[in-house]
Amino acid sequence: MASRTGGSGRYDAVQYPWLLTADPPVCRSGPALGVLRRCERLRRGDRCICRFAAADIADDLEKAGWPDLADYFATPLEPEDVEELARKLRASDQSKLADADLAESLALLLRDLSRLVEAGAGLTDRFSDELD
Repeated sequence: MASRTGGSGRYDAVQYPWLLTADPPVCRSGPALGVLRRCERLRRGDRCICRFAAADIADDLEKAGWPDLADYFATPLEPEDVEELARKLRASDQSKLADADLAESLALLLRDLSRLVEAGAGLTDRFSDELD
């Protein structure tokens, strides 16, 4: 995977799509855009497990000191890329994270990525413009 940090070694949030979604959605079957638009979790005020705020996630991974993992969120991911990312995140030493909120956020990310792996789903930016 090519580095998205450029020559400076720092990433630019603009390089990340604002939203990546599970492809296919993991919570229900049916046309992907319809499932994503009618998300029951969002309707209840919960977080949708099929939506990933790419720039925010990349920022968290950068803060954790894992820019190579942040790079994954710069482009859509095939199911095998999601599996590789989950494996690398699982292998990262999260015990060294001093920020409890960051550690919790990354643990939640790993749980969500694991759901995608179990479902054989990738991540796409194809529906970003149609979703709020």
